[in-house]
Parts: sequence; structure tokens; C-alpha cells
Amino acid sequence: MEKNLINARYNLLHFIILMTLGCSNTPKSNYGDIERLSYCDTIRVEDVKKLVNHKKLSEVHSIWKCALEKDTLIESDDDVSWKAKAFYDNQTLLFTVESNWQDIDQVRQVNIYSNTVVNKNYVRVGSAFKDILAFIDIRNLPSLPDGYLAVIDKKDKSMLYFIDIEKYPKLQQGVGSISQIPEDAKVLYITIKID
Repeated sequence: MEKNLINARYNLLHFIILMTLGCSNTPKSNYGDIERLSYCDTIRVEDVKKLVNHKKLSEVHSIWKCALEKDTLIESDDDVSWKAKAFYDNQTLLFTVESNWQDIDQVRQVNIYSNTVVNKNYVRVGSAFKDILAFIDIRNLPSLPDGYLAVIDKKDKSMLYFIDIEKYPKLQQGVGSISQIPEDAKVLYITIKID
């Protein structure tokens, strides 16, 4: 009799656990067909890209449950502006999802500003240049205005790693090769171009 009672309790507990797990309303896994990001410690660049690819800016909302989302306007140095959405964790800007001045409705790029957003190689804001060398295209440097320096991801050509060159005045006018970039220079932000 006591053994039957223990078995009944075990079966009831097992049933409750299965029902709780089976009926929970959690987002899909971040490595399958994801609908929104569901974790709060680290965000994958590839997940963000997948969530915004081929979407209108108005369709991008609540993609990361741990972030506060704000509509914003980006302005260039020459007074051109376009729409964007900024995602914050408390007061820290994590990333922006942006249109551009030519098409203010379509998502055209993502800018990552926080080290909690990493790519599959764990390149993140703050990574030292020497630590990302294996993951960048060492033959091609993008053409950028003075004051900006970026390198291109080796496998994902839509991903640019902008290097913080504030401490390196000689680099502000540009570089001719990767070898001119100091090993201790850091990734300032990451841009993903969306087609």
C-alpha cells in the first residue's frame, strides 16, 4: 500500500513536471527558428542579424526580452537623419537597428555597442585587435572617411569591426595595411550591413 502511494506521488510529480515544461510559453531556442532572443547574459550577433534580416523597422520589436526598446532618430554629420530602434539594458546601449536615409522603413544595418553581444567567434566590443586577427580579412580594408578604421570579418563580409583609434593619432588618416594596426587596439563597435 505504501509502495503504491509512493508510486502514485512519483507519477503525479512526473506528470506535473511534464505538463509545466510542455505547456510553458517560452520563446523558441536561440539556435533554431528563433522568434526573439530569450536569454539575458549574452546575445549572439548572428541571432540579432537573423531576427532583423529582410524586415521593416516597424516589424522589429521586443526581440530581446531583457532590453528596453526605444524608437530614435540617427543624424549624420551633414544633417541627414533616419529612423532606428535602440535597445538598452538599464542605461547601457546594447545595439541599434537602423534604416538609412534612402529607405527609412527597411532595416539596413545593426550597430553593436556592448560587450554582451558576441559573434560565433566571441569577437565583441572591447576585444583586442590581436585576438580578432584570425577572424578578419587581412587582405581588404574598407574605404572609410578619415577618423574611422574598420576591418571586415573573414567569413561574413557584411560584418565590420570598427577599431578605437583615439589613442593612435597616426591611424586617424587611415592605414595601408593590417600590420599598421597596434595589437592592443580595441574593437569600438561592430556594424552589420543588412541587404
